Amino acid sequence: MANKVSMQIWVSDGPSLDDMGAPIEGAKIDVFEPDFPAPEDATTNSDGFWSTSVDAGRKYNVEVHADGYGSVSRQLSPPTDGTTGRFLLPKKETPGPGPGPGPNPPSSDFGRIELQGNQIKLNGREFFMKGTDGFLLLQWALEKGLDSIDPFLDQMQAAPLFANMIRWWTMCVNVSANEFGWKALSPQNYPEYWNMAPRVLDKLRRRKLWSYLGIFPDVQLINGSADWQNAHWDQWKNIIQDRDELFAVEFQNEAASKSFNCVSPGFRIGGFNRPWCGTSYSTDDPAYSSGTIPQRDMGGPLGDLHATRSSYTGQILDSTAVNNIYYKSNKGLIQGEGDRLGWRGRHDPRYAGLIGNACRVGNVGTVFHSMRGERCELFDPETMQDATAYFGALNGPIS
Repeated sequence: MANKVSMQIWVSDGPSLDDMGAPIEGAKIDVFEPDFPAPEDATTNSDGFWSTSVDAGRKYNVEVHADGYGSVSRQLSPPTDGTTGRFLLPKKETPGPGPGPGPNPPSSDFGRIELQGNQIKLNGREFFMKGTDGFLLLQWALEKGLDSIDPFLDQMQAAPLFANMIRWWTMCVNVSANEFGWKALSPQNYPEYWNMAPRVLDKLRRRKLWSYLGIFPDVQLINGSADWQNAHWDQWKNIIQDRDELFAVEFQNEAASKSFNCVSPGFRIGGFNRPWCGTSYSTDDPAYSSGTIPQRDMGGPLGDLHATRSSYTGQILDSTAVNNIYYKSNKGLIQGEGDRLGWRGRHDPRYAGLIGNACRVGNVGTVFHSMRGERCELFDPETMQDATAYFGALNGPIS
């Protein structure tokens, strides 16, 4: 068994490595991979200092962030006599002018997009959504405060990713409980839920980030009543109907394979004039189905969501690129890679780059799917390599 040594972390404020600046009290420390027994919310003391016992010689990824500052991540391997990690956090800057190079217009054009068949237009110009999962964005804000989501959003918008859209959820049970031990994300569990929801949207708008909003993930684990579901949707509809930062709504997440994600008979959409899809990650062509349950396009009228596992309606289709690279449609198609990168340690930058390149062609956008992203946590080095390859393909020339 490895010898225990002291890992010491000092966090300070300063413009350069030569000027360590003043200590930062309350900076948040996250040590991970391998699993680490430190408290989840470890913070620095009034001297900007934090210390704990770790195994000598093992590699630890350390993330540090603080309200009002940027975030820093680093890999430390404590020697036998202990180690001191010095983290310098820069003052947070106002988000830059936009999502960076690539096929998009400058962010000064941020506003409501128009869906025209299998294309989206922004101010009359073809546009492409470069998104990432951020499933628990609202729950992070409710658990830890609105500013707690800034480090994650900073990383998504900065080089080399330049994401312009976040896919996040209005409710959740499984990810919340399995990853964090949190209670279910739902209005009945958080008294500030309906106050916080528009504040998160406001923050995303100020940062020029569009929202791809999942309405009913895990809904049958929260409330199976169609009346409750209609009331939940009516409140969200009132919040998002006229917001430019809304890209699209997804009602059921992976409904083909997860019945607990399906809305109940009696649910109705009602008057909603923004792009939406019935469910995510599916295909209506068995030739490109790789283990998923094929779904048929019901072609129903706007406002009619038939609540069965085989229904598919709306103006947006959401599919895995692995299953469905060659799928053609007269509807807007969102595609993403077919697995959560980082799940069970799986990372593959080459695969991520190939899928990112494939998603550029014939689609209105894509979502980068990762374990760290769905948790709304800063990417570890391995996930960042995957994301760099994926978004590098999106931001570069089509090959």
